[in-house]
Amino acid sequence: MATTANTTNGTNKNAWEEKELGCLWRREKASTKEKYLTGVLSADKLRKLLAGSGEDIQLVCFTNKHKNKDTHPDLRIYLSEKKPAGTTAPRAAVPQAAAPVATPDANELL
Repeated sequence: MATTANTTNGTNKNAWEEKELGCLWRREKASTKEKYLTGVLSADKLRKLLAGSGEDIQLVCFTNKHKNKDTHPDLRIYLSEKKPAGTTAPRAAVPQAAAPVATPDANELL
């Protein structure tokens, strides 16, 4: 989740990288065919968000449109933007690019 130089093309990506908190993979349990999600969250970013805030953290998940391999996450988790007064849902735009993240071993999580 490293940042890039603030350029015309990098600004939007950089903003989304700053908001990204983690990612999820879709899985299916072999024995029961039960579907579930598994993933990772950034401990450093969560620590910063939780430090003294006392508020709930609003999240938003988007499908990873840049998934090219099974090891790339299916969903990306982002910090949701604060709702402007008078709106009913968190606002967020679809990210432009996402770097691959190593997939956790599903057997370790069961």
